[in-house]
Amino acid sequence: AEDGNAAYTLMHKAIKGEIPPPDAIITDVNMPTYDISHAIPHMRKHFPDVPVLVQSGSYSDPDMKEFINGLK
Repeated sequence: AEDGNAAYTLMHKAIKGEIPPPDAIITDVNMPTYDISHAIPHMRKHFPDVPVLVQSGSYSDPDMKEFINGLK
């Protein structure tokens, strides 16, 4: 998806069964127009067996560790 809104739309289409569920979810921490810290718990709730890869080119190691710990 080109941004967070498009990803959100795709996720809800998959939840409704309008499209197949994802095989994997790959996202950036700084996804435009969507707060990924809210999206990941939602994704895990509806797609518990789908791996989620979160990447970032702008967060420092301590920032990333804090972000990941906040998702647990």
